[in-house]
Amino acid sequence: MLGISEEGAAGTLTFEQLIPGGADELWFELTHDRSDTDMGVDEAEYTHTEATVVCGRVDGRVRCSRLLREMSYAREAMGMASEDEEIEHEGLPIDEHTVIEVSFDREAGTVTMEPTEGEIPERIERWRGTHPLVDVLRSDDFALDVL
Repeated sequence: MLGISEEGAAGTLTFEQLIPGGADELWFELTHDRSDTDMGVDEAEYTHTEATVVCGRVDGRVRCSRLLREMSYAREAMGMASEDEEIEHEGLPIDEHTVIEVSFDREAGTVTMEPTEGEIPERIERWRGTHPLVDVLRSDDFALDVL
């Protein structure tokens, strides 16, 4: 299929106490796939992400964080240009894949994020390891907008 295509899905919504002593937090798995095929430049781009979304009450308001678990990015020449066209595909193909193991310690109220494949995105590099979940929910590094 040519053009832009997107698809997303959310898993089962689970209410569970992830931070001791307070109300239950909401968490679920989220997937998103996107493809963009462009005949004009004879290239295709694909992304796939999987994340765990956690929402909880922090400092009197609801905050949600998107914790990346897997991300793939690929860009390639499609090879559909006519023989008359000479299209430069500098730097292609690109094929990047990152996997981050995300786990919760419900008794301690912490989350651990450790890369197991690829490079962790720069904006969340400082969150490698174990941190209080309440700090992750406060951080703009993972924030989802909640009305």
